[in-house]
Amino acid sequence: MSMKISRTALRSLFVLLLLFAILPVSYSFGSESGIVRIDKRKAVFYAIGKRGQTPLFTQDIEIQWRGDSDAEFVSIAKDNAGTVVLKEEATLVGGRMQRHVVFQEQVGEKYEVVVDKDEAVFRTFKRETNGNYKLASDRKHQSEEVVFSGPAVEVYLRDFHEELMKKKSIAMSFAVFELERPLDFKITSFGLDKEKKTLKAQMKIDNVIFALFLDPIDIEFDLAEKKVLYYKGRTPLRISNKGSMQPLDAEIEYQTVK
Repeated sequence: MSMKISRTALRSLFVLLLLFAILPVSYSFGSESGIVRIDKRKAVFYAIGKRGQTPLFTQDIEIQWRGDSDAEFVSIAKDNAGTVVLKEEATLVGGRMQRHVVFQEQVGEKYEVVVDKDEAVFRTFKRETNGNYKLASDRKHQSEEVVFSGPAVEVYLRDFHEELMKKKSIAMSFAVFELERPLDFKITSFGLDKEKKTLKAQMKIDNVIFALFLDPIDIEFDLAEKKVLYYKGRTPLRISNKGSMQPLDAEIEYQTVK
């Protein structure tokens, strides 16, 4: 049985396809699990003290939100030659980190943290010559605080920035891949720009020994848009230093892609 499609129907279909083609980068639409919002960002990595100069890396980030608290996060970081140096995947449920995976292409490793209530499981994989990843370590840690990692910090600040501005300091547990464990941090508010509507905060390790090896993390948070604008501190990227790949501390500027 054949079916003829009228010109009116074809024109309607064409208009519908055109609308999908010209949708902006950040948009919402319905789904079985609720409203979905796509949020795209670009992160630009600079050496400490060299913002505005030639960046070290750039990172394309996409966050797919289902409601206000559930999200899928993916990112790809490249060097100035366009070579992929890092890939990330993360899942947030109820505003809390559930799973975070980092593919560290610079050293051929994969890091994974899976969080279930007060337990965090850290796994490190080494890439073999055939391209597959082999499990190198598997460690479980208990934490009194909810464990967060990089992609969830923005959600944490979104949910607790008012408390932070009142108390000036609140505790959190932050996943540190290179140590394969969560560390207790204190986030301290040290500046509020009422004109720009931004909050400046600092994350500092609440442990004297570990603090010797990891500098505080500085963050600037947009109170109106509920987004991180700036980050200074340890990253999952590496930098070549005297023939070896060392962990990179950097300044990062985040831009919304429109």
